[in-house]
Amino acid sequence: MSCEKLFDDYVAYQASNDMVKQVFRMLVEDVDAAIPSPILLLGDPGTGKTHLVSRVLEGYGELYPEKNVLCLGAEEFVGRLVPGLGGGDREEVAKFKAECRNRTSLLIVEDIHLLYEKGPLLGELARMVDFLTLKSCKVILTAAVDPRACPKIVPWVVTCFTQGVSLYLHNVNLDERRQILRNHCRDKGLMLSENVEEYICNNVMSVPRLIDAVNRLAVWGNGNFMLSVSECAILIRDLVIRHNDLKCDKIIAVVAEFFGYSPQQLVTKTRNPHVLLARQIAEYLAFRLLDCSLIDLETYFERDRCTISYSIDKISKEYAQNAAMRSRVESLVRMLLQNSPEG
Repeated sequence: MSCEKLFDDYVAYQASNDMVKQVFRMLVEDVDAAIPSPILLLGDPGTGKTHLVSRVLEGYGELYPEKNVLCLGAEEFVGRLVPGLGGGDREEVAKFKAECRNRTSLLIVEDIHLLYEKGPLLGELARMVDFLTLKSCKVILTAAVDPRACPKIVPWVVTCFTQGVSLYLHNVNLDERRQILRNHCRDKGLMLSENVEEYICNNVMSVPRLIDAVNRLAVWGNGNFMLSVSECAILIRDLVIRHNDLKCDKIIAVVAEFFGYSPQQLVTKTRNPHVLLARQIAEYLAFRLLDCSLIDLETYFERDRCTISYSIDKISKEYAQNAAMRSRVESLVRMLLQNSPEG
């Protein structure tokens, strides 16, 4: 597969991020290309960071099988750098560090924003990145939040992560959403009328939700019938909540009432762990139901993006692993959908 084709499916619906794609293509085409390292890839969830990273991994695997490539999530990576943290002893940690320093040609660490509130661990990551950068090893870091926007991070760590090149991925626009939808419908053998297509593109804002919508409609109809707009709206109801259907202050009010607090208590600074949990759930729901960016949520909740991103990731993990948290969140989602104008 050529580098051009390797990135084709990304370019087809991310035209606004073409410059970012060109940098990553250059990285695969020429391992000696003069691209400053580390490459810090920034963007909200759903903008395609993991997509690009996977294409780089695929390209390196095909073109440079002799090169040692390491790709890990930030928490797993530092867990293997710190004795006891990831379950390993000092000997295993020393072996892993030696492998990183002596054998790695390309290091990819995803979601480094998960470490922004963990100063010592973030420092471990920064030291390894700095070492590899000085050795001319290519390093790619991905994050939902720019470290320069987080005042809690010490300056030398910020400098380490931003001394190379910072690239920003933007959310897809209407035309790009339409292209995504058509591509995935074609792949699934799903036929949609023009009205249904426009309904979806105007109401489903993120790439993961568009793909979810296509998968859901394809399974329901097996691709063999034409959906009406009303039928489509029912089938993907939870994916199309928009700013004009449900407001952030409504989410704050419903969550506050659910936990027995006032809306004001939910957005004020407090050390009360119960209020803090309620606010984190409200931030998670706003991100999930409104397609808000982290910048939007920063305004609504009067918290910096690092803190909000941490909250979203925390509740997402607890939702996946904890039945009690899942029950709380699903109850709140039902209440919010029932209380929205279309519910």
